[in-house]
Amino acid sequence: MTLILIRHGNTFRPDDTPVWVGRGEDLPLVPSGIAQAQRMAEALARAEVQVEKVYCSPLLRAQMSADALLRSEQEELFPVAREKGVLDCLNEIDYGTWGGKSTEQLRALGLGEELEQWDREALVPNGAGWKSTEEELREQVGDLLRFAAESATDEPCIGVTSNGILKCLARFALDEFPELVASKQLKVGTGKLVWLEQQAGKWKIVHWGISPDELMRN
Repeated sequence: MTLILIRHGNTFRPDDTPVWVGRGEDLPLVPSGIAQAQRMAEALARAEVQVEKVYCSPLLRAQMSADALLRSEQEELFPVAREKGVLDCLNEIDYGTWGGKSTEQLRALGLGEELEQWDREALVPNGAGWKSTEEELREQVGDLLRFAAESATDEPCIGVTSNGILKCLARFALDEFPELVASKQLKVGTGKLVWLEQQAGKWKIVHWGISPDELMRN
């Protein structure tokens, strides 16, 4: 049983100041973000991954990434049907008052420790302005993994999601989480991929946060 999760593509241009974008900030992809999804479709095709459906979160950036995957010229990637499914369990964290602010602005508000704990260990801050709670995020991760298990076929289940929920997935559900923290590889960059396989009832990491080019080299 294989679950492939892809972080949506870029939502900022090189000259933009990145800000925190969560469930409440519904930004579109910029052109480089669409290109990232198309490149991932090529990488999946070369890895001989064939699927009938791509799932994604309700956010525009995730839906646009899924659409770019499905519109790819890599016809062999989708030999039966080209269909997009929207799932709430793939939705990003609601960062509440952090949304729309830069990291520098949050540090200036005295949130440096909370930022560091979230960045390093995916610790959900209490009383720091987030709308999503740890309990809700833990439940969401459980819903995502149950859906993947219940919808399992001979082909991988592919979903497009966001970095925050991927970090929560690692923390709440994967035995390799301490290794990701120690190696400082917890964050998944835009347009990159997480590949999990279920073995003896547990999800195991095959790839974590790899680019399309890295996938093609494996």
